[in-house]
Amino acid sequence: MGRRFRRGYGIFCVEYHGKRREITASRLAYALHSKADPSELVVCHTCDNRACINPAHLFTGTHQDNIADMIAKGRQCRGKDKHSAKLTEQDVLDIREEYRNGVWPSVLAKRYGVSSKTIKRNAKGLKWKHLPMK
Repeated sequence: MGRRFRRGYGIFCVEYHGKRREITASRLAYALHSKADPSELVVCHTCDNRACINPAHLFTGTHQDNIADMIAKGRQCRGKDKHSAKLTEQDVLDIREEYRNGVWPSVLAKRYGVSSKTIKRNAKGLKWKHLPMK
């Protein structure tokens, strides 16, 4: 076992393009195995294991490709699973119902401890998009 970045990726300190720098172990494994420099591309994992360096599990893509892969596999944090979430799914459903019934956003904001802007965005379905709108 070697060092890891905070987020779980293995790291190596190497001479890279004439400079000493830290790179992810998966990036180094990809470059060594494919004999290609991934340059500006992201090295992604089909196995979703950040510590994995198996070349058969690695592929390159853009940052957007990596995000699309994450969404397709259902790995994105959303709703109450986000560390910054102040509302629960039930709160959002209640807010949407009350907003439709004419309760002012400022009243709801005070009740739920969030801003009026947050209330409006949730009530209109711009946030918590995975919850059904009635």
